[in-house]
Amino acid sequence: MSSTARSRLHPVHVLLALAGATGCTWYSGSKKGEENQLSFFEPNEYPGDTVSSPAGFERPLALGARADAWVLGPGLSTIQSVEIDDPDIVSATFVSAPIVLRAKAEGSTTLRIRTSTTQDSLSLSVVRPDSAHVWVPAATGISLAVPDSYFGDGVALRPGAKITVAAEPRRGQTRLLGFDLFEWKVDPPLLEAASAGVNQALLTASGGAGTATVSTQLGGESVHVTTLAASDVPLLRLYSVASDLAMPPEISSVGPKDLGGLALAATDSNGHLVKPGPGDAVAVEVLEGTVRVLGARMSGNYLALETCTGTGTIRIRYVGGSRDVPIAVTADVADAGCL
Repeated sequence: MSSTARSRLHPVHVLLALAGATGCTWYSGSKKGEENQLSFFEPNEYPGDTVSSPAGFERPLALGARADAWVLGPGLSTIQSVEIDDPDIVSATFVSAPIVLRAKAEGSTTLRIRTSTTQDSLSLSVVRPDSAHVWVPAATGISLAVPDSYFGDGVALRPGAKITVAAEPRRGQTRLLGFDLFEWKVDPPLLEAASAGVNQALLTASGGAGTATVSTQLGGESVHVTTLAASDVPLLRLYSVASDLAMPPEISSVGPKDLGGLALAATDSNGHLVKPGPGDAVAVEVLEGTVRVLGARMSGNYLALETCTGTGTIRIRYVGGSRDVPIAVTADVADAGCL
């Protein structure tokens, strides 16, 4: 292949990452080059990735998408040149890590890397996606929190509340690689969509009530998101997490033992868990009795009350709803600010 038929980028010197980092699985998705000298890794976190199996170059590139490549090799060396055999199929841009690839036409080509110590190549293929898998990603990380699904079946968004939706390009059942591809569609326009990282959109409820279908320009799957108006009144429910961390029972009054852990959830008329907007702070007032409430705050679905010894009835206001609840506070659970 003549030099004029290749896209050449050189000589830019960047230290290669160590391929044998001990105790680290972050590079487990790397793919060995054709000459088995270097490994190629897509460093972005794709929706649905796990630490042990990230999206990588074992997948074809989606036409029109971008993918990034990091090069891994033994020891320390520098990248001296980056070439693409057919830049009409895939283009490469390299100023500093990563190498930016753009899938421009269907077909196959080869990425070639020369370093200060070795050289290797990576076969790339580009296919046109014909659909997208669309879903709402589950929360990640280890947590003792009771999942949202315990409190409601799906979610309903108050004005200004947000939810993240993810997508993955596909050709038939084949999962494709790449991002900077999706155009998000919301019908009817009850949500405002903004990019939120790799193949994700952050949707914000605009304040109208209804159900919006969220999809991409590729068709295939979609998700439905329920939104509420500010005037919609949900049902407030209290749960005693102190009684059972995994399956807290619903309670109709707050006793001393419950103050060790409370959950507050609101559901709409269809049983969806109501997600608060930015102006939906919890408020608690004493209707009658000797009890005093110094403060209240929400963290996720959890309600923390700062109370002084006494009994009475409190009114809880949250996300457009209210609930009157009997309460009893003993000295051993009273807030230190009561002294």
